[in-house]
Amino acid sequence: MPAQAANTALAPLRTLYLEPTTRCNLRCRACVRAAWNLPRGDMPAATFEQVLHGLEACGQTVRIVLAGFGEPLVHPEITSWVGRATRAGHRAELVTNGTLLTSELAHALGEAGLATLWSSLDGARPAAYAHAREGGDLPDVAEHLSRFRREAPETELGIAFVATRRNVDELPAVASLAKDLGAAKLHVSHVQAHSAELALDALYPEAMGLHDPAWRNPLTEAACGQPNLTLLGALGEVQPDTCPFFEHDALAVRWDGEVAPCPELLHRHGSFLCGEARSVRPYLLGSIAEKPLPELLASGEFLSFRERLRTFAFAPCTRCGACPMYLDNESDCLESAFPSCAGCLWAQGLIRCP
Repeated sequence: MPAQAANTALAPLRTLYLEPTTRCNLRCRACVRAAWNLPRGDMPAATFEQVLHGLEACGQTVRIVLAGFGEPLVHPEITSWVGRATRAGHRAELVTNGTLLTSELAHALGEAGLATLWSSLDGARPAAYAHAREGGDLPDVAEHLSRFRREAPETELGIAFVATRRNVDELPAVASLAKDLGAAKLHVSHVQAHSAELALDALYPEAMGLHDPAWRNPLTEAACGQPNLTLLGALGEVQPDTCPFFEHDALAVRWDGEVAPCPELLHRHGSFLCGEARSVRPYLLGSIAEKPLPELLASGEFLSFRERLRTFAFAPCTRCGACPMYLDNESDCLESAFPSCAGCLWAQGLIRCP
């Protein structure tokens, strides 16, 4: 084992979110790309190699989730990267909209050893799906996923559902469709609102008891009539003021090699909270091209931030909105240093990544 692996000062690492690209073939209503002008680019092969070398230097095998603010299947190296990660002993998972999942690509991903393919289905009727995913066609995606199960029988299929007021009644039908497609898991999340229109469609104010404390959340009560389908995400009891990325010892790598503690802090972007526009500044620990992964994991700044996440001594901005400090992640009324996680809906159990 490399000498760095014996360094007890290294932050633990079990989950690595890797963003292959910020390019996408769809324009989805709930995507930050529809509201903010993010740079477009693909992760260079050298950056991916630096990630794998860093993991080897740390003596770590991890769950690598190929996802981000783009469609991973548009990256020309995606199947070879899945194979490289798998051969190195890592568990490779991929999140896709499913529209580009050709028979050849499905077979190649299965042969490369992809452990889980997550596909987003935000409706079980073509009209509901098309409203959420402009440019997508539900029958085509369902056919692609059905074919994927035949071409890659050893790869687990998971369905990801982002719930809004408009589509929440679709959830039981989506669960039924997921089962018909051979999915093993259904992952449900609230939506992060990147526009004023989408903020009005978000369900989490009721789920938090802000509008009607007696309101019964259909997400927490959904059995979906599919007892053999594992339900994940914003379902059942949630534990507030707990960072899921801290709990899963996560790190995120942007397409250009910049590293952040979580996907939420990878990019500058906007969202809506308590009915107002909020800006999120990225919190970057450094570039993997300039700092090897063991150095990033051992940095005092990252270890200090992890300790802040462990105690979660941030203001309750997701429930308050009484002062303008919740309009960004610079600080909060408890004088938390940047970045403040006070307005993070992931930490309230409302938004979950597969």
